[in-house]
Amino acid sequence: MPERSRPRLTLPDPLGAILIESGLMLLAVGTPLALGGVHRPTILAAALLATLTLVLVWLHRRATYRGLRVPPFAAILLAVAGYTALQALPLPLALLKLVAPASVELLGVSLAGAGGLPAFHPLSLDPGATLLETLKVGTCGLALTAAHNYCYRRSRRDRLLLAVVIGGVIVTLLGFLGAVAAPGKPLMLYEPEAGRAAGLITTSFVNSNHGSAFLMIATLAAAGLAVAARDLQRRVLLALGAVLLGAGVFMTLSRGGILALGLGLGVLALLLLFRPVPPGERRSLSSAAVPGILGLILALSAWLAFEAIVAEFRQIRPELDTNLGKLGLWPSGLSMVLANPWVGVGRGAFLTAFPRYLQGELPRTATYSHLEMQYLHLPAELGIPIALGLLVASAAALVIWFRRSPRDPASTAVAAALVALAGHAIVDFNLETLGVALPAALLVGLLSASARTRLEEEEQAVGEAPPPEEKSEEKPEEKPTRGRRRSRSRSKRGRGKVHTRRVLLAAAGVTGLALYLVAAAPPSANDDLARIAALARNRAPRAQTLGQGIDHPAGRPEYEEEFHAGLHLVPRFQEQRGPGILPSPRLAAAALDAFL
Repeated sequence: MPERSRPRLTLPDPLGAILIESGLMLLAVGTPLALGGVHRPTILAAALLATLTLVLVWLHRRATYRGLRVPPFAAILLAVAGYTALQALPLPLALLKLVAPASVELLGVSLAGAGGLPAFHPLSLDPGATLLETLKVGTCGLALTAAHNYCYRRSRRDRLLLAVVIGGVIVTLLGFLGAVAAPGKPLMLYEPEAGRAAGLITTSFVNSNHGSAFLMIATLAAAGLAVAARDLQRRVLLALGAVLLGAGVFMTLSRGGILALGLGLGVLALLLLFRPVPPGERRSLSSAAVPGILGLILALSAWLAFEAIVAEFRQIRPELDTNLGKLGLWPSGLSMVLANPWVGVGRGAFLTAFPRYLQGELPRTATYSHLEMQYLHLPAELGIPIALGLLVASAAALVIWFRRSPRDPASTAVAAALVALAGHAIVDFNLETLGVALPAALLVGLLSASARTRLEEEEQAVGEAPPPEEKSEEKPEEKPTRGRRRSRSRSKRGRGKVHTRRVLLAAAGVTGLALYLVAAAPPSANDDLARIAALARNRAPRAQTLGQGIDHPAGRPEYEEEFHAGLHLVPRFQEQRGPGILPSPRLAAAALDAFL
């Protein structure tokens, strides 16, 4: 058999490994440290870094004559990103009335007195925010693909998990130090526009719920690495790190984060207790006892802030009685979903459309940027078919990956962390923040890579395939045995197909969108609200709902003109969208005056 020529453009070890692992660690730790990745510059930088890391992985794999494999879930995420991008494209009004009649009705109210409905309008009611959400989903898909193609070795996976643990410890220590030196300021420097952050400690996240989600991931990763460690010193250090991180979750005073951490530790203990034992080995109870001991230590650590934690949980009952807590948003969110069942209001457009669907005693003087439940928020923005398909695919993929994974403590901890995030999403929107979504995407890549590693090990055990880094000589074809046929079938289902060109094309699309957002994209409604708050010097900008879905600030003349230029669905950036799509800001101001 003629020997293949070596590709010219490659990235061999050790340089390739250093660059790739640095990129993955920056995505997993740098984004949470950058104030949770909520600001546009951080999102753009993360997108470019994910693209660069994936290209480096491709060059590294070329050195061993391999292409990029696309796990099925990464393909689903990239497809969702493509659908989200389509939501920002202008459509004829007749088609829009057919697929999204509620959005057209809301447009008609918002554009009353401004010349009527435009001839074309996107599905999304906030195209600027939709383009930004497209970039976030695409970034997660590229990061997942990079982790899947590189972290198939346990040593690489463990190094990335250790980086997450170290990042979480840094965030926690900064939080404890900031509680004394600069209370309520993330990283002890940043002053949030909406006022000081909540919690006894302030992490790098402005929202304490999102900070608790990242610390929860780091806690479970530390617990899994501690169970897997063979060296006693390493095991003790990782266990102490898990205790510190878990205490940090309690100190954020996030009720959902605390309950989700308990769920994750319980799932980890059960999975370790009932994991299959290789023939000839005895079942060890020590690995299952460690998460239980960690839970007791976390409870003891929580005793340091017992009164504050108890007071936080006691607030649940008054919120339920007055229907003003997080659960109070669910009926309004459900009515929004049912009014826009097929295509939603557009990814990122929740803030723009939600005021119309407020029910009950919910205050009309507040601004709601997200629905406090991920499983209602996604259908509201994407539509029921796409959101339901994504949720079902996520649950099925998690079960399949875990069943095919080696079931070692680290892989089990990754699965438990993903289950805990899914539980936390019932009462929060943590996956809407890139500082939580990117580490979660990397965890998914690690779990899918470990499943692929197990399949390849089974192939080697039955003589089906050579080791991934070696080449084999051509051998006479043999009739496959029953075991080989089963392994080959499972391999085809689990490893993903090689689609190097398509992955690189998706990476180029993400890069192009990032550059467009830097150069010419319109800001989102969230950006407008931040600007209004800065002009008014008000840490908690208030908005008064007038009519059906028209937001207007509560009578402050110093920024009334600015808000006139950002009349609800007619933000101040329409002129950047081209003629004929939306009226100018002056017409928007005239529309508001006519409506009032």
